[in-house]
Amino acid sequence: MLLGSLRNADRNTPGLDLAHFEEKLKILGVWISNGIVDTYHDNWIPIIEKINKVLNMWKARNMSIFGRCLIAKSKALSKVWYVASVMQMQKDTYDTIQQVVNNFIWFGKKQIISKAICYNKRQEGGLSNVHVEAKCRTIRVKWIRKVFQVSNQTEDWQALGTQFIIKCNLSILSIRVLCFKYRYDEKNGNVPGFYKEIINTWLSLKFERKPLNNTSDILEEHLWNNETLKTFNEGTVRNAEWCLGGIKKIGDIWNKTKNEFLDPNVINEKMGTVNRTINFRMSVIREYQILKGKIPNEWVEILERRERDEQIEHRNPNISEMFEIDKNKMATRNVYTRYLESNKIVKMEHKWNNDNNISIEKLEEFDKMNLGSDLENNIKEFIWKISHTGLILGDTRAVWYPNDPPVENTCKFCKQFIETHTHLFNDCMYINRFIEWTRTTYILRVQNNVKLEIFLNGLGNDKEFLFKAISKFEIWKLRNRIIFDNAQIEPENIVNTLKTMFKSKLKTTLEILLAKYNGEKKTQIFINKYCVENILTVRDNRFIDIV
Repeated sequence: MLLGSLRNADRNTPGLDLAHFEEKLKILGVWISNGIVDTYHDNWIPIIEKINKVLNMWKARNMSIFGRCLIAKSKALSKVWYVASVMQMQKDTYDTIQQVVNNFIWFGKKQIISKAICYNKRQEGGLSNVHVEAKCRTIRVKWIRKVFQVSNQTEDWQALGTQFIIKCNLSILSIRVLCFKYRYDEKNGNVPGFYKEIINTWLSLKFERKPLNNTSDILEEHLWNNETLKTFNEGTVRNAEWCLGGIKKIGDIWNKTKNEFLDPNVINEKMGTVNRTINFRMSVIREYQILKGKIPNEWVEILERRERDEQIEHRNPNISEMFEIDKNKMATRNVYTRYLESNKIVKMEHKWNNDNNISIEKLEEFDKMNLGSDLENNIKEFIWKISHTGLILGDTRAVWYPNDPPVENTCKFCKQFIETHTHLFNDCMYINRFIEWTRTTYILRVQNNVKLEIFLNGLGNDKEFLFKAISKFEIWKLRNRIIFDNAQIEPENIVNTLKTMFKSKLKTTLEILLAKYNGEKKTQIFINKYCVENILTVRDNRFIDIV
């Protein structure tokens, strides 16, 4: 493959004795070229096809939404990460892969629950669904640490990476390009977008800088777009004009002989304002005074204590000397989490919180209890959806499916009130009677606030959580039987039907759990968790339902 000045040559060019050469090559599984031939689609189209093939193979499996997330991450998206670590991805490719994954996770149906919630960790109320663009960016940003892990690069690839990264900002041309709040256009310029994307991702992570404590580093500190100094083009004199005048770093406004700031008249001379208006010259002096005030006093004190004959060392510090980072902070998992949070891609929110003023701590407690419970995955999924009001009921169906024919939006049990999450699982008179029966029969704790019986208040112990979850699940099943199977249930039989369904499901669930605990030789733990004296008991390692 011809590179550099020869990349436009052909095989007949004098001096070239090549029997065969390629315009693109596949090296270590990745297509590369000399820039004449576009290899972007050669790399990404086959990966998208593989993702579709894998997910189509798993689509017919009866899995919970949590299982589908796991399959998407382990079987499908794992094919992306290697190529993504060395190749930039376009926005439409990110969106295509994300859409394919989301369609698989949500069974090809509408995603009722906010994406920002689904990207969150499971123990924090989400699905741990992968944000593809964020993951790819955080994988690539690790090149920052690899390139700048030492002050003096010993490998050719490190020197090459350094040159590309520092050239993103020609007014800085050093590793300090990583310190400034400035977004680089990833499509324009001579520097490949791959490196600009790396810097933009790094800046969005907002790692804390280490304090400057020596004169060399302070004098080399750049003045403009500096988060520490808060210098962001807010004055009459633009940052670019200061840079054209040669004023880029603190060292450019510091008199190294007298150990003090330069005189304003000297600044005007450096800025070449002789032929500018008096107003502009006054603006330079005024904004110079403001600029001096933004430099921290502790830096000024260090500079004033500097020995006048002290040599200024112009050096590029390594990344660990500049930022409060370590190996753990730069782990892909932690960088990914930091990126999601700093870019506000995720949020810890339940819609119940908006209506009932429930604390975040209580919501986190609920999510951890649901995640760690002995419930089947399909019931865990159902309870998770309830906590985010993620079920399509009578009050929301017309919103989500506006083109469908109108349907009855009242409660399928009482047929009097609009079907909402609160009404269906708590307020309906038939449901109220059923819930009261489960409380009194199975000695469940009575809550003060019935509105929050969807477990978001007074979670109780493992037994209470499991029993309540099953009761809600059976309500949902009976409701769906009435709608989709045209089940005809007389109003006076609704409560008895729910009781029968609940007892059957509870007994089946406990028998399965008992077998599991017996196999792990933890029978006593099961008894302590789930048994109720004279009602639910275990005898000879067998579950006895006395009710």
